Amino acid sequence: MYMATEFIDGVNLQDFLAGGKAIDVHTGLACVKELASVLNRCHENDFIHRGLKPANIVLRKSDITTPVLVDFGLSFNNAEEDDPLTRLNEEVGNRFLRLPEHRRGGRAPASDVTQLAGIFFYIITGHEPRVLRDEYDLMPHRRPEARAVLEGILEPHQRLRVATVFDTAFATDLSRRYATAPDLISALENAMRSEQEGAGDLDDLLAQVDDILVNQGIAASSERQQSVTAFLTAISRIAAEFAQARRLHTSTQSSTPVATSGEEWQERRVAVIAPGATLKIFPVYRIERRGPDDYVLLVDGDEVWRGEAATDSSFTTAVQVALAKHFVAAHADPLGSEE
Repeated sequence: MYMATEFIDGVNLQDFLAGGKAIDVHTGLACVKELASVLNRCHENDFIHRGLKPANIVLRKSDITTPVLVDFGLSFNNAEEDDPLTRLNEEVGNRFLRLPEHRRGGRAPASDVTQLAGIFFYIITGHEPRVLRDEYDLMPHRRPEARAVLEGILEPHQRLRVATVFDTAFATDLSRRYATAPDLISALENAMRSEQEGAGDLDDLLAQVDDILVNQGIAASSERQQSVTAFLTAISRIAAEFAQARRLHTSTQSSTPVATSGEEWQERRVAVIAPGATLKIFPVYRIERRGPDDYVLLVDGDEVWRGEAATDSSFTTAVQVALAKHFVAAHADPLGSEE
């Protein structure tokens, strides 16, 4: 058995741009618009590409405005099938732009959209995005070399708006990114409008606000603090479910968040208790952010878990173990509670 497919006469995007060829921003946008149309059709039919990169984009007749998306090998790897190539929860490799959700074999359409934004970024700057956050916690478009290129090819108001689009497209949290390819294209087209085409003062001012927040690290600090808070919320939820399943009660004491340029951590005192009991001693659950996608859970100063997300099953298990240990110790020790 065999299948005959069309031969695409042309080079791929990676080879096309290898010589440092300068591409007009509007031409780059025309390229990703064509790709967005293809991706949207795939997503509407429940196919996720998961390997969008310059080497998988062939330019028909070497024309960048007529791209053809190829290599759908990963898109046909369904979770229900025993595929020996890339199984569910196994990392999907794409060194062009590695995404945190792909470390566990993620299959969200928004991941394709993020990589499409990476393609546009690569076309207009010549720099591969590689990761959403580098070792300095900077997004691709916020890194000095890329920022210098953007300042040279975009008008000031366009640069601010395009940067705002990239802020959303390259957000670490998948739920904060553009959900569909048309959403991304619409945002880019709006960002590229010239002042003569009716760009509003409000859009420009909001883009300037976003730029100031990012430059001063305020936006990044807020995002990191929110990610730490998400873990504490998960701890409270796990405790509530643990208690409800056993007809127990939960008790929580206030916590104080700390978020600085050097560290982000939060603490919360949570316990499960028997009806009518009053605890004198509460265990301290502390979440520390050690780096991008690297979090640690400490209970009373002891490290009990380290990982990437509060949704990891190992995190739930670690919290449940800590809750159970404290419950047993507190109710066996009369000094820990009073009936």
